Amino acid sequence: MLRKTLVSFAAIIALASTTNAMAAASNYSAAAKPGLYANFNIGYAYQTGKGSLAFDALTLDKRTEHKFGWNAYMGYNFNLKANSGIAIEGGYADYGSMEWRNEGSDGVDIDQTAFIAQLVYNYGWKRNLDLFAKAGLALGRTNINTDGTAMTTNSTLSTSGTMSNQKLWNIVPMATLGFTYNFMEELGVNFMWEHIFGEKFKSSNIDEFQAVDAFMLGLIYRFDF
Repeated sequence: MLRKTLVSFAAIIALASTTNAMAAASNYSAAAKPGLYANFNIGYAYQTGKGSLAFDALTLDKRTEHKFGWNAYMGYNFNLKANSGIAIEGGYADYGSMEWRNEGSDGVDIDQTAFIAQLVYNYGWKRNLDLFAKAGLALGRTNINTDGTAMTTNSTLSTSGTMSNQKLWNIVPMATLGFTYNFMEELGVNFMWEHIFGEKFKSSNIDEFQAVDAFMLGLIYRFDF
């Protein structure tokens, strides 16, 4: 009788411990999970260069946008509370390209990429849904290629220029808002809006990084070391 009582008592304690552990796990947000993570996203990148380009006696009025963009980040999240964390992350992004042409062989292509460092605040809003906000800096590279009589010189487009290819670097601020739906503590899907506070592309001042709005969808994986 005593043995049965002890076994029953032990079973009750084990069940209570399991229940408490499950309850704690259900209240634990992936936003608070400390450790290393990686995410990769693809989507739509909108640049601000619009209309035609005109310089000297040349007008390039046929504009084409290549709006596919992507980014990849690695970061480390620090636990703040049971439902929030703060992270530092770094990564690389490609924000698509634009090109201007005329009826002849003249043209200008610009491609924008960036190395990025950000501070991230993660908040577990619901059991499977996290919100995040990011702020940081982008080391943006503008790659400019020209064809025909269109050339570059001294950070301007000109028919009397001396270069057909130029890479220009700028440091610009950026901000990101988004949310993560977590399938499990380690794996989730992201949706984010990124904005880079750049300038509008002009033929008279090509050494500035264009402003960008990017809408990205992707996956995040939190490593469990």
